[in-house]
Amino acid sequence: MIKMLSATAIALLISTPAFGDIEFGTSAGWTGYNGDAEELLNAGSIRGTVYFDNGLGVEAEASFGANDADLDSGGTVEIKLDSEYVGYALYKWDLNDRTDLFVRLGYGTSTFSSEQFPGDEVDVDGPSFGIGGHFFLTQTFGLRADYRRFEADEDDFEGGLDVISVSAALRF
Repeated sequence: MIKMLSATAIALLISTPAFGDIEFGTSAGWTGYNGDAEELLNAGSIRGTVYFDNGLGVEAEASFGANDADLDSGGTVEIKLDSEYVGYALYKWDLNDRTDLFVRLGYGTSTFSSEQFPGDEVDVDGPSFGIGGHFFLTQTFGLRADYRRFEADEDDFEGGLDVISVSAALRF
């Protein structure tokens, strides 16, 4: 799946003359992961995005954990997100010159660890999909908020994680 998304992104970038104007963006901020418990696993995230004239785009996202949290309602093991990498295809609707909404579909991989089991890391892969939007305070600086669902292939995550994010955003 990652190879397919990479090939699609390369094909889109190679054929950029067919898309007209291109908009580049980046964002950085807080991300919260929630499994089947009330506690959030916090991370810092960075993203790079390319939007084409027709609303289509591609995005790469990387997140790095900031705390340990119990993501299972059983409360037995606290885990930490070591890293997460996700590639997306996006579609964006411009509501006006400072506000947009987007949907995204991608595939990612996450690595989790636990202090209770040193050296034992769990790699979790799966599709990721969600919605979000930007509100730009100036022509280039704004805020981004999004929700996504990470459908994990690991049984310990009971099918997936709900993920919310709030970030500062720049567009070029």
